Amino acid sequence: MTMRQLAMRETSLRRLAEAIEEIEGQRRPRDERPASSGFAAIDRLLPEGGFQRGAIVEYLAAGSGSGAGSLALAAAVSAAATGGVLVVVDRERMFYPPAAEAYGAEADSAAFARLVVVRPENEHDERWALDQALRSPVVAAALAWPSSGEGKDFRRWQLAAEAGGALGFFVRPDAVRGDPSWAEARLGVAPVSRGRMTNEFSAGTFASERTAGPRRVLRVELLKCRGRAGGQAAEVTIGDETHPVSVAARVGASAPRLRA
Repeated sequence: MTMRQLAMRETSLRRLAEAIEEIEGQRRPRDERPASSGFAAIDRLLPEGGFQRGAIVEYLAAGSGSGAGSLALAAAVSAAATGGVLVVVDRERMFYPPAAEAYGAEADSAAFARLVVVRPENEHDERWALDQALRSPVVAAALAWPSSGEGKDFRRWQLAAEAGGALGFFVRPDAVRGDPSWAEARLGVAPVSRGRMTNEFSAGTFASERTAGPRRVLRVELLKCRGRAGGQAAEVTIGDETHPVSVAARVGASAPRLRA
């Protein structure tokens, strides 16, 4: 390489660095604080006391009605509570907006005022919607039930979250537990019992001793997390009356077909 070529290369690299610096200066400051899971007991399982932004978190459901969707929504609401859009990508019609509004009232969060529900018609649109949501700098959190996807798709979503600074919360079946994962953290969720809430669970952000309805106890196991070994577990409680995520067969006919 000649001296002239070296000089041109250095000039190009300098201009590129200046352009990147200018672009970064125009973006809103990224919130570097960990986002709470929505439950103090789960936060204590995480090395930073919450989820690092710009990453993917997976909730693995031990069967339908496990409560994994509600826990993922709680984390998404928490991530969006201080600002940013909350996106729900709901191809399988698992999300029930009227119940979510009641859930948002219990959570005492403004995140639902910035809620966008996307219901793609096919797998291609679902993959594209997730990528765009996670890549957008105005999105704080995205919740989804990826019905399909290869390793390259999850890698793409992980890079999109890293670029945009959003948190992606994916609810997936427990059957994928042995598969490779690009998630920053993986949590296994299974129901423990039904009953009324006790003081033992009052520390949960979304739990309230004043709630008169039935409560469900869930066991949450930390399967994987960067910076901490898996195997630790905690129990949390959610209320059935404000359960915003239901079995598809139960809400499919009544859920409004929102478009975004």
